[in-house]
Amino acid sequence: MLLFDPVVYTRLLSQYNSDIWPFSIFLFFLASASAALTIYRPVGSDRIVAGILAGLWLWTGIVFHIGYYSAINWAAWGFGIIFILQGGLWFWRGVVLNQLEFIYPNGLLGAFVTSFFLFSLFFPLLASVYFENSKIVVPFFGVSPDWVLVFTLTIFLTIEKNTRLHLKVFPVAWCIITSITAFLIGIVENWIFPCVAILILLIDIKRQKISLKSFEK
Repeated sequence: MLLFDPVVYTRLLSQYNSDIWPFSIFLFFLASASAALTIYRPVGSDRIVAGILAGLWLWTGIVFHIGYYSAINWAAWGFGIIFILQGGLWFWRGVVLNQLEFIYPNGLLGAFVTSFFLFSLFFPLLASVYFENSKIVVPFFGVSPDWVLVFTLTIFLTIEKNTRLHLKVFPVAWCIITSITAFLIGIVENWIFPCVAILILLIDIKRQKISLKSFEK
């Protein structure tokens, strides 16, 4: 059972997008820059990518969940904490300790990563036009938690070494939460991003298994 009216939620997204414009464009370019840094890898790129991810999760937790979403859903306070903690993990592991290495993969996995990057970066812009008169509101990247989720899971596919489980706990938890929410809202379009997130998770699990077998050999 939903704690809010779906129509109220879409109006909230619309108001939020209007309030933060044009800062959403800045978030879009930050995300694009982090994707590019996994390819060109200048000195310090790993810290920059981790810092951008930390910023996106912190922004979504503090501004979207606590600042806006909590007005119609008391559970948003808990969601905000989840995003803040994940942002802190990215900052600690990737920026402070510099323990994460983001390298664009080759082969089929690289093709998947490219597709998911393009999807997460450009689909929101196209969908915002396509669904302009629909019941849903499609925000720019960095505004919706689902966009942050899809982009983050794609970034996981570029991490060279096996990622420690604690970095994936909150993204997986949000994947479950947003899937349930999309089902309860009952709008077909809202399933797009949870489905993509689940697909990326399955690919990542397969990748980890292949890496483990290669290591054992």
